[in-house]
Amino acid sequence: MEHLSAYKEEFSILGTTGALKEVREKGLEEFLSAGFPTPKTEDWRYADLKLLRKAHLKRAQDKTSNKKISPLTGWPQIIIENGQIILTPKALVGVEILTTPESVEGYQNKGLFDSPLERMNLAFAETCLVIKIKKRTEVPGLEIVFLNTSERDEALYLRNLILVEEGAKANLFIRTLGTTGGTWTNQITNIYLGKNSELALIRDFEAADDALITARDYAAVKAGAIFRASSLMAGLPSIRYEIETELLGGTAHTEFSGGLLAGHGETIDVLTRVHHVKGNTTSNQTFKGVAGAKGKTAFQGRVRVEQDAQKIEAHQNCHNLILERTGEANVKPELLIFADDVVCSHGATVGEIDEDALFYMKQRGIPENQARGLLVQAFLGEFLEGLNDEKILAHFTAKIEAWMAGNLK
Repeated sequence: MEHLSAYKEEFSILGTTGALKEVREKGLEEFLSAGFPTPKTEDWRYADLKLLRKAHLKRAQDKTSNKKISPLTGWPQIIIENGQIILTPKALVGVEILTTPESVEGYQNKGLFDSPLERMNLAFAETCLVIKIKKRTEVPGLEIVFLNTSERDEALYLRNLILVEEGAKANLFIRTLGTTGGTWTNQITNIYLGKNSELALIRDFEAADDALITARDYAAVKAGAIFRASSLMAGLPSIRYEIETELLGGTAHTEFSGGLLAGHGETIDVLTRVHHVKGNTTSNQTFKGVAGAKGKTAFQGRVRVEQDAQKIEAHQNCHNLILERTGEANVKPELLIFADDVVCSHGATVGEIDEDALFYMKQRGIPENQARGLLVQAFLGEFLEGLNDEKILAHFTAKIEAWMAGNLK
């Protein structure tokens, strides 16, 4: 693409100093070498990146409006607007909030899946949110809001580091919100769980018309640690969400779950990677997709089990409903198993609303639109039941109902 040179020029104008200088320069070099992903690359065949192919998107300015976002949960709140922290809790026992990473290695870790957009983020994200949850600390809940109020045709690069030390437990609700159309939010979050720690991460995304969100979560999970991640993607023009975990010690466990709801002209593209590095580890993935008229959902999940990772158990499921024949659901589950003492499974389905169930409900006086809505809600129930906070559950339920109101006919 001709405008790749514009990113190189922009980087040279921004300049770079400090401990991250070398890794940022390398990130730019690797991005320019690979360029933007195209549908010819298998892992990117379903992603809608047309916004990036039109022209050079300038790096968003650091300006802030100090806009307040009411917390949904009642938990302590952090607000980051255009990469700048504008609100932090007065005091959180055992929690440290920084803007500079202590470990360059952790800051740049990319796991098994090497994404050109992650390399680009490494080059252009000058600020970093670092959250350190200290040993044996319990954090009942922390709400983190990333707000993109940049101008049209601008790109916001966010890079985060979450450190959960040995024996710590935490619940995090991360909201990525965009208020301007025609913008790109590129967000990378690296997560490290110490021995016997626990982290429940719930993600929520919102974007204005013609906007693009690309987000990637990587988690390294040590022995005895538990990482749970849930996300709702509904009513978004275009999103590419990647989530990857490495299970690095015995009895480590991870769970992924998500709801993918795509309406007219919307693309929800999810890629997961679970890497069983050590034996006696477990994982489970459950995703539910709903495609309305001219909406597209995609799930590409891969579980990799190394040769020495014996006695592991891994399950992967993605089930989809198509509400109209012009809707599209793409599912590609994969297992790469190099060990022989394992229990692994994957399942994928694509179907329409059960006409018998719909007929049964209509015969009992339930209007067709309401009946269809109830069946979709029941289909998504398994995902919603996994949420451990009533206020987040109510928020997600309301978003699903609003999406259905505009897509059920």
